[in-house]
Amino acid sequence: MNFFLKFLYRKEIDANAEYISNLKYENYVLSKSIEDTEYLMKEYSKLLDFILKYSSNSIYKIVKDKSDSYIFVVKEEMSNSLAFLLYSLEYRHLVPRLYTRKMSKGLNNESYYLYIDDILVSDQDKGLGSILMESLIEYAKNNGYVCIRGWLSPIDKEHFDKLEHFYKKFGFEIKFRADKESGSIKLKL
Repeated sequence: MNFFLKFLYRKEIDANAEYISNLKYENYVLSKSIEDTEYLMKEYSKLLDFILKYSSNSIYKIVKDKSDSYIFVVKEEMSNSLAFLLYSLEYRHLVPRLYTRKMSKGLNNESYYLYIDDILVSDQDKGLGSILMESLIEYAKNNGYVCIRGWLSPIDKEHFDKLEHFYKKFGFEIKFRADKESGSIKLKL
């Protein structure tokens, strides 16, 4: 009798078995998704604790890089210096960063300007340098700076073409010395 009932209702049983199988799979995926979300929340919480343990640090904004990862743009501000650092779950130790000095009494009677001391980005072509520069320009405009200046060091002369492209993308004026061993950059705001 049992065999006979299974034979008569095999379509319904197969359909239910597939439904139950799909439901088990969906519940498995949902539980994994919840576990992953809880894990990410714990990791982001640790990262935020690390970022904010220094009183000079504040989260300037949160953006996504080209690989769709969340990036915390951290502003580290002291009386005469300003730095932007990028933290994510990928960048914890070798943090991409941009260092500047706050200057007054600039050339041509510029009262307040920022001077770029260094930009350090180890992972190329992920948009991290652009995130740093966009943050610096936004900050400068919102805080009354009239320009951003910097120097192109002889150490970087092998990369001058790439640096020139990078700075021009943001509207900087670039001047090289005659021997193209060094140069200067300037962005009027």
